[in-house]
Amino acid sequence: EVDPSTLTADDAYLQAFENPIIINSLSDTEGLHELKQRGLESLLIAPLIHHDEVIGLVEFGAPRSHVFDYAVVSQILVSSGHMAAAVKQVFDGENERIMAVIKQTCTAIHPSVEWRFQQMAREYIKQMENDELRHPDPVVFKDVTPLFGVSDIRNSSNTRNAAIQADLEHQLSLAAKVIIAAEKSHSQPVFDEMGYRIRQHQASLTEGLKSGDEARIYFFLKQVVETAFSELSSLSEDIRVKVDAYRDQLDPEVGVIYQERKNYDQSVRQINDHIGTYIDTQQELAQRMILHYFEKFKTDGVDHNIYVGDALLETGTCSPLALRNLYLWQLMTMCGVVWLMRDLKSKLPTPLDTAHLILLQSTPLNITFQPEEKHFSVDGTYNARYEIVKKRIDKARILETGERLTQPEQIAVVYTQERELKIYRELISYLQE
Repeated sequence: EVDPSTLTADDAYLQAFENPIIINSLSDTEGLHELKQRGLESLLIAPLIHHDEVIGLVEFGAPRSHVFDYAVVSQILVSSGHMAAAVKQVFDGENERIMAVIKQTCTAIHPSVEWRFQQMAREYIKQMENDELRHPDPVVFKDVTPLFGVSDIRNSSNTRNAAIQADLEHQLSLAAKVIIAAEKSHSQPVFDEMGYRIRQHQASLTEGLKSGDEARIYFFLKQVVETAFSELSSLSEDIRVKVDAYRDQLDPEVGVIYQERKNYDQSVRQINDHIGTYIDTQQELAQRMILHYFEKFKTDGVDHNIYVGDALLETGTCSPLALRNLYLWQLMTMCGVVWLMRDLKSKLPTPLDTAHLILLQSTPLNITFQPEEKHFSVDGTYNARYEIVKKRIDKARILETGERLTQPEQIAVVYTQERELKIYRELISYLQE
């Protein structure tokens, strides 16, 4: 690769952007030492031209002088046109792959609905060409059937708080050792006061982590305790050792003790990554059954939305058989997620349980793409109820027993109509058999 901005006006490579350059004797030419060291004596540099545009240079070298005569050069120049076309094709293919990755990882326009956005873009361009008032048409899909599933980490908030509390207690205990050592060797009121405040924070944590505790305790440790460490370390060797022990336990990236919380965060990340990758792999199979819109969200677990229907298809229709096929695919995929999480649990730094749920609504609804939020949302007051239920249903409890609806290593199937119950009983019976 040659950067033209680094070349001087008399450089052969820069001149070759305009016309082919032939050097018949490198020995008699200044510069180009690297080529001489390779044993080359003749050199041809020609531009690669595609549609009147120079897209690069091609270089030929030979160990003998005066190799590139008229006959050889004319053949090479003819073949350079084919080379330019090949190079251009490689570049275009690379750009297409790059854009495909960007679309897949960085935007919310799912490939199944890309055709509809292309329609919208064409209409928008027509408006621009006709000097009309430009406004993109809303992207709406009517009468689509939603499927929703969630794999939720059980008691994630409590587990996270317990991890934070354990790290805080550990850091406070190390700080207390420093202050106790300072009190013993150099009795000063300020050490008593700092020790008292540490004990207060420790006592408050025994009652559980409350809102604001984390920020308040870390602020105290950073602004009061740790700012005194340099001065305290100079008082005695015993204090210096305890200060070093405190500092050694701090995570270099976040500046606090981050062991239990790190284990928890890594466990959540592994769960989300395993579920997300597994569902993405299964999605490739499902899209071959029938094209449908799919999206997933990772938080403390993984949610996924599916919309399917005639409106989402550029051609063809969504038959009842295709919809039943998708119902079965979702149920089988969720079973796979349960087995995957059962195997993964023992390998996690913090063992976490996951509970799973499928929400059915066979009544079609309308969805509209929201440009500001870069995702689809349902239309209408009635359909909004579905969105509310979707966000809260995994927290529901059974009326008679008070138990959570979702349980670890199980799949809860929530339905609203008897025909949905009938379908899933048939599918479950088939899978059990």
